[in-house]
Parts: sequence; C-alpha cells; structure tokens
Amino acid sequence: MSNSSSNHKGEIITLHELLERSANSALEFQREDGSFPPGRNYTYNETKTPVGTTAHWLTTLSAVCEYTNNSKYEQAANNAVDYLLSKEARPHNNSFHSRNVSGKDKCNGVIGQSGPIRALTHAATVLNRQDALETAEEAFFELPFHADLGLWECVEIDGSKLSFDRTLNHQIIFAARSTGLSSQNSTVERRLRIFLDKLESTMRTHSDGLIRHYIRPPLSSTVSKASTNTKHITLLRNEIAYQYYVITSGLQKKERGYHTLNLRGLALLYNQFPDHDFWKSDVFTNAINFLQHEETKLIGKENTKHGTVLPGVAIAIIYDKFGKADHIKIRSLVEKELEGRINTESYLLQSDDISQEDMMAQISQFTYLPNIELAIPK
Repeated sequence: MSNSSSNHKGEIITLHELLERSANSALEFQREDGSFPPGRNYTYNETKTPVGTTAHWLTTLSAVCEYTNNSKYEQAANNAVDYLLSKEARPHNNSFHSRNVSGKDKCNGVIGQSGPIRALTHAATVLNRQDALETAEEAFFELPFHADLGLWECVEIDGSKLSFDRTLNHQIIFAARSTGLSSQNSTVERRLRIFLDKLESTMRTHSDGLIRHYIRPPLSSTVSKASTNTKHITLLRNEIAYQYYVITSGLQKKERGYHTLNLRGLALLYNQFPDHDFWKSDVFTNAINFLQHEETKLIGKENTKHGTVLPGVAIAIIYDKFGKADHIKIRSLVEKELEGRINTESYLLQSDDISQEDMMAQISQFTYLPNIELAIPK
C-alpha cells in the first residue's frame, strides 16, 4: 500500500505501484493497432518505427498484469502482442522492422530484434500466447550464430544476411534479452552459454577496466572469417579501429556512457547463468571494479548521450543482480534518477532532451528490479 510521506521527498509507493500508475497513463497513447507511438534514437536522432516503444510497453504491461490481474492491462498487452506479430512490425516474417534511416539497415542490427524477443517471451507466459513464443523463437533463430566466435550476424527485414553486428553492447543486450527464451528452449540456452564462453576473448577493456565499444575476436579468427566470406571483412574494421583507439582517447566518452549498459546486460545473463566461469574472469572483474570506482561520475548527465538514459537505474540493476548492494543503496540510486524525471500526476518519465515517446517507454527498465519502496519526489 502507498502512503504519504511527511518528509520533503514526497509520497512513498512501491515499485510495482509506480509501474502500474505509469502503465495506466500510457494506455491513453496506445493506438488502435496495438502499437505505441515511435520515438527517435536519442543518440543519433534517427527515425524509429513503433516496434521498439511497443516492445518496451509490452514488457511493462505484462509485468503489471502479473501482479494486478487487471483485465484492462491484459487487453492492452494482448493488443501490443498483436501489433508485434503483424506484417507491419515483421513485414517479411524475418527480422522486425525497427528503424527507417537512409543508408542504414532497417533491422537496427541485432539490438533491434532484442526488445521484441524479450517482450514476446514474457508476454507468452503471462498471457498464455503460444503465438508470441513461437514468433520470439523464430526471430531469435533468424539471426545466424557463429559458435567459433560466440557472435550473431545481423539479418535485414527481407532476410538478407548482413554479417556481424560489430558493437559489443548490441551483442550483449541481444543475449541478455534472450535469457527468458533460454528457459523455454534448450538450443537458445546452449547458444547463450557459448556466447559467455567466448566473451572473455571478444570483450576487451582499457587498463582501468572501462569496456571497449567494439567486439574484438582473436585476430586469427577474424582473418579466417574474412577469408572464407568477403562480407565478413567488416570484422577487420574492428581490428583497425582497436589499434587506432589504443593510442587515442577519442572513443572513451562514448565508452563511459555504454559501460553501465554493457554491465546491465551482463547482470541479466548472470541472473540466468550464475554458475558460468566468465564471472571469475579478469575482464569482468576489472569492468565491475571500474563501475564501483566511477559510479558517481557514470551517473552524470554527460554520460546519457550514449548508453542508457537512466544510468542510475542500470547501476541499481547491476548491483541487485550481482549482490553488490542492499535495498537501501538500490532505492537511493533509483530515487535520485527519478528526481526531475517523473511526472507526479501521470507517473510517466519525462525529459527535456529525449523524445517523450522514448523516455516514457524506458519505465520498462524498472521491471528488472525488486518491488522496493520508493519516495517519489514532489
């Protein structure tokens, strides 16, 4: 139950209550076809389709359905599933249509597929929608997986193979958002374990533990892939970029922004595979140490241009999953993030510099957290 706080922080509600109130306000924005209005990529100001925001809201609506059993959220969630299963969202029954940007793919690499896979997998269980689970599995297996590298290729919406997604956080987030599917499908589980098996050699860090932006498989593997198929020559670009950025600092501001995003994805993988040896590796230990040492700086607004727009929430998720902080610390991180970000009438997230459609949908990040009490700022 919520109650009013007598101190300056305002009302005390549970995280579940926050999600429900936000979801209730969001119903006003759901369209007749079940979709939610698209936003724009806040980092590159790119035009999106409704797929991403609808997947985020479906995740939130499914969670709210679980602990309210309210038919209006169930209906809204079912409508969102119907949209993600529609021809508009997946026009050729291959990859989801995630963006419309001149000169770039429409699938948005592998990360454009991760949100719908996560949302449909969860909704399938909550709503008893076998068609949602089947579509999530189809979308997952649409992307070729190379076990020798532990990496996925991108696939365009028409089914064209586009070689590997070279961005590390895309690969990690795709794996992380597929963890729910791994509980349903043993082949998915095997691929995610292989991904973690290889991650120690594809994920690189600076000497201080800051995670580098691009994947970097062993050079011999990169050359082998490029020599057997010319489309994979793009992997060599990562090797060249790596050598360049070793001697410059031009990418480190972006990498600082993505550090929490990478670790949030790894936290979700840890939650599913806590027994994996990767968590004992130096590369992971150094990355966690960097986060703890630089925590305050990483929450700074200057880091939200890249990575997640809610770095404090991401750090709370990381600390919770890895057992690095108690609920008092986690609550503090979330409450600080809500200051200036929460509309206390609608309980929707808001921002001056990020599209409102995108910002509101980010409430789905809170579904990763336990049902803690929160003081909502006045």
